[in-house]
Amino acid sequence: MAWFRRSLFIVSLFLLLSVVTLLVVIKINERNRELPSPSQIKVEVLNGCGIPKLASKMRVFLVEGGFNVIGIDDTEQTFDKTIIVEHSDPKMRNAIVLSRFTGCKNVMLQLDSLMFSHVTIIIGKDYKKFLPESIKVFQ
Repeated sequence: MAWFRRSLFIVSLFLLLSVVTLLVVIKINERNRELPSPSQIKVEVLNGCGIPKLASKMRVFLVEGGFNVIGIDDTEQTFDKTIIVEHSDPKMRNAIVLSRFTGCKNVMLQLDSLMFSHVTIIIGKDYKKFLPESIKVFQ
């Protein structure tokens, strides 16, 4: 009889874990469905580390990933860390998609309805973590 109770407990535990896992998977899928596709995201790229042509390299990388890069420029100040700034969505969905693509986890919200871009990525001195060396810029 003890083996029956133990077996029943194990089966019950297995079923409970299965249901919890299923609920987590459903929640993750719901979140992913809410996210925009890269082609829907307007990105501004700013070179904040002073290395020539880095914004152009990032533009190539992002365009190859399907993003809509609407402009590149240099910043006046130097940044140690790369940062993604969300301008249009309080839930930061655009920044989340860009963050997942680049691997940059340094993300902030700065809502600005006058910005043409949804997000800005400011390239910092740590750019090698986020920009593959294989990206080439052709004149």
